[in-house]
Amino acid sequence: MKPFIVSIIICLIGHGLASDCCVAQEPASKQPAGQAKTGIKKPSIPIGTPFRDGLTESLAEPTPSTSSEQPTIKVTHEGRRFIGQPLAFDGKQLAMLRLDGELRVFPLTAKDKEAIEVVAPKFDPYVPSELKKRLKREFGNRYDISTTKNCVVVHPWGEPEYWAEPFEKMIKRFEDHFAKRKFELKDSKFTFIVIVLRSRKDFDRYMNNEIDVRNRSVAGFYSRLSNRMVTYDPSGLVRKPKQKSWLLTSTTMFHESAHQLAFNRGIHNRYSPPPLWLSEGFAMLFETAGTNGARLKTLREYYGKRQVFGQMDKLLTGDTLFQTDPLLAYSVSWGMANYLSKKNPKAFLAYLKEDSERQDFHVNPPQDRLKLFAKHFGNDIDQLQTNMRKHYN
Repeated sequence: MKPFIVSIIICLIGHGLASDCCVAQEPASKQPAGQAKTGIKKPSIPIGTPFRDGLTESLAEPTPSTSSEQPTIKVTHEGRRFIGQPLAFDGKQLAMLRLDGELRVFPLTAKDKEAIEVVAPKFDPYVPSELKKRLKREFGNRYDISTTKNCVVVHPWGEPEYWAEPFEKMIKRFEDHFAKRKFELKDSKFTFIVIVLRSRKDFDRYMNNEIDVRNRSVAGFYSRLSNRMVTYDPSGLVRKPKQKSWLLTSTTMFHESAHQLAFNRGIHNRYSPPPLWLSEGFAMLFETAGTNGARLKTLREYYGKRQVFGQMDKLLTGDTLFQTDPLLAYSVSWGMANYLSKKNPKAFLAYLKEDSERQDFHVNPPQDRLKLFAKHFGNDIDQLQTNMRKHYN
């Protein structure tokens, strides 16, 4: 298998214990919300390779191109039709972005290549009305589907204002956060897709088909592959008036929504995701409107046990702490993101921006991760850790 395809697959499904998903656990006050397990290696050709000469072997030495220049193509492989934007091709396999936002990699035979059709000169993803029809076919009559200006939400039968509007409010809160900081978000190509399943049983079944998660306290996840957020109704379909607001108070909803918005609005690069501490730390900033008391309490407990100092170095250069001690990893990641965004907000936003502009399907080695961080926050990591401890104690 060629290095490029190995890199693409690693990017999409992760490596080691990782997956493509950002998951959230419950309850947030006791468990760390969601592990955005990501990982990629540098491909042999850049993303967005132009599809010249009908996908000929001249692509062995491609020239870079921006994804916005790519047309929409139709490919038929093993009787299945795929329509979307070509991202990269190594002569044997194709990476494609489908019209619903899903990422796909599949073999492309000579016969498949001959049958490729350009169906549109540019890439126009499905509008909410089309997504609604397709999701209806996927989930059937057990679910209703509501749409708002920016969202399509699959949910148990009920009023749109109960199921869909909370996510619209989350989008506004996200946009307001950056508007106040004069940070320009990119327009999203895709509709915000949320799947709210009827029960924990349905969620477990769906999750088992999507991701490999050992911790069964997971309450929701965002997948970079499908570009969907998935959770379930904890009320067990028996909703009393006081339960009407559960989506508006769910840290899982806020956390996973922040992930989807970050990857779709240019805060993170979906094809070259950020360091795990940054992705998770950023999402945790949106779990509550004010001070995140649960995160603060847990972090202070770790400070009391003298387990925090030295962890920043590990998080800046790698993601393994999320595998060996996830609760500690999430606690310190929240502490870092919260501290840096408040004490040096301009540098924090500049750091996010520069990290998101890395080449697609490329990951920084440890030394480059540390170098980029030091560029915005300084080289003295020990002093930074000391200042952070004083801030929280």
